[in-house]
Amino acid sequence: MDQAPNDERMRRLQLLAYGVGASDAERAAAIAELELIRRERAAGEAERERTDAAGAPTTPAMRPDGEASDTAAAKPLKWAIAAGTAALLIGVAVGWQVGARTAVPEPSTVAVSAAPELDASVIPIADTAVSRLYEAEPTPADVPTAAYPRDSIAPTEYRLLLTRPDGVSLRIARLHGGAEVCAVVTLPSEFTASSCTHNGMFPEGGLWVEVSLPGDEGLVRGTILPDGTAELTPRQYAGDVLPIAGN
Repeated sequence: MDQAPNDERMRRLQLLAYGVGASDAERAAAIAELELIRRERAAGEAERERTDAAGAPTTPAMRPDGEASDTAAAKPLKWAIAAGTAALLIGVAVGWQVGARTAVPEPSTVAVSAAPELDASVIPIADTAVSRLYEAEPTPADVPTAAYPRDSIAPTEYRLLLTRPDGVSLRIARLHGGAEVCAVVTLPSEFTASSCTHNGMFPEGGLWVEVSLPGDEGLVRGTILPDGTAELTPRQYAGDVLPIAGN
């Protein structure tokens, strides 16, 4: 069967899943469909392998010139196709990630909303300590005064973690009843930028978001770590990890 339509569909889905400009809903749907296609192809490959094994002799038939049968020769080709598909997925992911890291900010104030790094290990949110950040009741200081990054986040779902002397602050926010969490960086009276988890998985290296400050300040990164600590540092150097109040 001609795989061209499916291959073209996979390329479009990969751009949605790992490219820039897609919404969280579009990205999640694309990832889910890519996984479905992968499973269907794996199931079809397994069925073909079983059929080949049932119909072929134990020792591959040899042609007069000593070459193995077509069935035996086709197996490396199938593995090559599978390896090529995996390489395509990895190449798209790495290309997206490098592009996101090397993007030059505009002269004006720009928010860089960073998705969890694709090459990082992830763990379930339930296995982290971030849920402890919600043990205390919310206060007015927890709610950002600038525009909310996502309309679906209720004001009671924010918790203030760190604030710099210049007013730049880092918050955590919950989505979908805690199924997802976001790192939120706010500049006073200007804007709010956020980066959220996907599929309930938290990056082991921390969930982070970067914003560009006006003037010569450069990029500021806010990071929430799995152990319930947080960082709010300039991008160009690593600052101390600051414990969150109450931990």
